[in-house]
Amino acid sequence: MKKLLLFFALIMSICVSAKEIPTNTNYQIYSVTGQLIQAGATTPDISTAQLSKGIYILRLENGKAFKFVK
Repeated sequence: MKKLLLFFALIMSICVSAKEIPTNTNYQIYSVTGQLIQAGATTPDISTAQLSKGIYILRLENGKAFKFVK
């Protein structure tokens, strides 16, 4: 089973470490209300520094989804 690593930076932002996900994998980040917040391709990390505190869903192009809290 592959794991998605989340870690907190000193500036209180979350970076999603996508080391188990190939580079240039498309992703979308949604709020819990279903609003698309951010989209892009992994590089391999996904910065969420601009997101407000809350619960989010990270969805990958392969259909897998992960919930994370900032």
